[in-house]
Amino acid sequence: MEANMGEVEYQFHSNDLIAVIGAGSMGRGIVEVALSAGHPVVLYNHRETTLKAADTAIRANYARRVQKGRISEAQSEAELARLRLSTNISEIGHARIVIETIAEDVGLKRQVLTDIERTVTKNAIIATNTSSLSIDRLSSFLGEPRRFVGLHFFNPAPVMKLVEIIPGNRTDAAVAAIAERLVTAWGKSSVTCKPTPGFLVNRLARPFYVEAFRLLDEGFDPPHLIDEALRQAGGFRMGPLELTDLIGQDVNFQVTQQIWESMGYDPKYTPSLRQRSLVEAGLLGRKSGTGVFSYGNSEPQSGGKIAVPDESTHPRPEITVYGDIGLLAPLVAKVREEGIDVKEVAATPTFAGSIGIDGGPLLRLTDGRTAERVAGELGRGVVLLDLALDYPGTELLLTAASSDVSEEGKRAAHAFLRLGGIKKPTFIDDTPGLVVARIVACLINEAAALVQQRVTTRDEVETAARLGVNYPLGLLEWRDRVGKGWVESAMRNLSELIHPTRYRPTPSFARSEEAPVVRSLAS
Repeated sequence: MEANMGEVEYQFHSNDLIAVIGAGSMGRGIVEVALSAGHPVVLYNHRETTLKAADTAIRANYARRVQKGRISEAQSEAELARLRLSTNISEIGHARIVIETIAEDVGLKRQVLTDIERTVTKNAIIATNTSSLSIDRLSSFLGEPRRFVGLHFFNPAPVMKLVEIIPGNRTDAAVAAIAERLVTAWGKSSVTCKPTPGFLVNRLARPFYVEAFRLLDEGFDPPHLIDEALRQAGGFRMGPLELTDLIGQDVNFQVTQQIWESMGYDPKYTPSLRQRSLVEAGLLGRKSGTGVFSYGNSEPQSGGKIAVPDESTHPRPEITVYGDIGLLAPLVAKVREEGIDVKEVAATPTFAGSIGIDGGPLLRLTDGRTAERVAGELGRGVVLLDLALDYPGTELLLTAASSDVSEEGKRAAHAFLRLGGIKKPTFIDDTPGLVVARIVACLINEAAALVQQRVTTRDEVETAARLGVNYPLGLLEWRDRVGKGWVESAMRNLSELIHPTRYRPTPSFARSEEAPVVRSLAS
């Protein structure tokens, strides 16, 4: 691999020296990745005790891999033999690529980057693993900013498949290309984005966290229901509240704060008052024993239970389908399999997309409005359903009823949902957008904004969603399945009810001529 940097010709080979600066968990992980790819590696840290702890952790990880049969004892010994630890920064002098992984502090990074540039040769590439600091600002600390690039690994680096490559405005294009080929050679997938605050993955994921905490700020209770709904109905591996407890509330809050400030205090990224109070109180999550949840015996204690009404004695409901019900069609298909007659009628635009139950409430997919508002517009009681990835396969589904729906009507609605395969339909307070629909709509909206603003491409947004944050679908794939019109409607309704600019739709939706009709996720 070669690049011409002015009069400097840069060359890089698979056996060249890699230097990693900082011996924390991220630095240790990158060391393991580089060793596995065949490089000699020098790990620098100014504290001897930190280096010793890193050496112990790296060797323990290798021992586990040998024990599990992933590598041989001989391979482990050969790779570890290429590792050198040092508290003397001059040891990195002959490194071809230096990756800085120290704390997210601009002042510290300025000093370290200056020391690195003073030590390495003029044809060495200097990379930073920062997750949110400005690449352009960091590059300005160097005499030769063309050699500088963001190379953001995810923790744990040996396991996570994605690496973000962030060229600054002064990064040589050939240096960015070398970084991309290097990441590929190390067995990772890469996405390249412009140096926007939070880069691609952290910005893409912000709505997942900030909207969950916004629900808490609005009084949503109990908190664990947010996580359970997103896992069971949304298909996410972890809920946002338990995930921030795992990451550390202080770390997650700091990234949100940095993105909010760097984006000109855009309301979309406003940090939560609830999360701020947790950080100020030292309730940082698992590492402190308590965060959103308490962790007695290492298991989260939510402090609340889900109330599931008993519909076992309710007779089989009479079902009427009004027009195209889109995403809700699999529910009706499942009910038909249970031997229930379903009447289909042509619908006026007002009732289209509704399911009538026993001549009582109408069931509808939420579109960001409250059940009370929808009922007022329809002149009939309404039960709104949250979004689900696969309705008949959903364990728990959140619902909200307008005030004119009787207890009998609520039981009838939940009896229908149980026949449709949903084991735990659960009423919550009448919340705009409920939970899954609100958060997914905001995620899709942010993904569309990243593409429209040319921060990155559609394909790279989808790669980031699947590999960087492990979402069940690419977000633009999700948008295409539910329909641009539904996303735009949900965002507009949320902006009208909650905040006019926080929930503004990405302008590309407004240019779409697609009708706001949702389609089946099974397509």
